[in-house]
Amino acid sequence: MSLLGQLARRTETHRVWFRWPFTVALAIILGHRENLRRDNLTDTETTPPSPPEPHGDFIGARTVTGAQNDLAQPWMGMAGARFARNVELKAAFGETGAELMDPSPRLVSNKLMARQAFKPVPHLNVLAAAWIQFMVHDWLSHGKNDKTVLHEIPLPDGDDWSHGPMTVPRTTPDEKTDADAGRPTSYANIETHWWDASQIYGSTADRMAKVRAGAGLPLNDDGTLPLQDNGLLPIDPEANVELQGVSDNWWIGLSLLHTLFVREHNAVVARLKLDHPDKDGAWLFDKARLVLAALLS
Repeated sequence: MSLLGQLARRTETHRVWFRWPFTVALAIILGHRENLRRDNLTDTETTPPSPPEPHGDFIGARTVTGAQNDLAQPWMGMAGARFARNVELKAAFGETGAELMDPSPRLVSNKLMARQAFKPVPHLNVLAAAWIQFMVHDWLSHGKNDKTVLHEIPLPDGDDWSHGPMTVPRTTPDEKTDADAGRPTSYANIETHWWDASQIYGSTADRMAKVRAGAGLPLNDDGTLPLQDNGLLPIDPEANVELQGVSDNWWIGLSLLHTLFVREHNAVVARLKLDHPDKDGAWLFDKARLVLAALLS
């Protein structure tokens, strides 16, 4: 264990990290990060992805792909990097064949997920579900499932499933290399791993450019994101849904939150313009992204 890790362990029984003087608190936080990475995450990378060459202000602004957040390992957390594991690799081999279906996913679904009667939750409303989905879209996506490999779910006698065999496409695994021999299957995250509002701005340069330009709307070179005249998000003609950094599983709850935070982005840009009238649209856009990422965190 490093000195920072030992400091974090020794101080946590006396007082929480933010109760210490700033310099000590910073060292404690770095120690906690080291301890969490060592004790709670197992790296699955064998051939890390190559980050794009940094350009522009990658120190004072976030890159769209999530690269360059850790300058010692610039690929860390970027879109396309693998998910880590919370267990040792020897325990991460997936079940196959009959073992995969025991117990049956259908049985688990019916027992744990089926709603037999309405059960009100007095301290939550439907916005809680929207917020959770909104956040998950920021952190991760396995991408499109592999429709060439279908898991067929066994159905018990008398099951009311009406569409023939129940099949689920396999989650697409990351491509293996020779270095992966003898290791469990790994999966890549097509979004950035960071808490960086990528669900709003996208995780690729193409997606961000599309979000910034809008669907058939002129590019806002003043740092703002486009909205229709009625204050709603532009419609993506390809996906036929409102245009944002993500387009999957769209519904009114996501529409509400994405619209809200696009308007918040534009409000932040307006405030920054007052304080920094000499700055151009690219600077205002990047700083507003930082503010929104901090707000969402």
